[in-house]
Amino acid sequence: MKFNFNRVILFILSFFFSLLIPRSNSRVVIGSRDGKRFADNSRYFFYFLNKKNFFNVVWLTKSKKIEAYLKKKKKSRFLIQIVL
Repeated sequence: MKFNFNRVILFILSFFFSLLIPRSNSRVVIGSRDGKRFADNSRYFFYFLNKKNFFNVVWLTKSKKIEAYLKKKKKSRFLIQIVL
């Protein structure tokens, strides 16, 4: 296995950056396939957690279609669209 120095540096920086972000024990953030799909196990995990009312479930997406679908179905109290 080849040692990737850039990946290690990125991991360390992201770890320290994550310490600056406030955390919530009741918020769960889920996404799938580079933000382009709403499918597979993450989708069903999202549905499962949404049924439990003690979690604020957030779905990360880059797709306007997914955002519209979740808003229409009112499946998420929080929905974050990332445009990159």
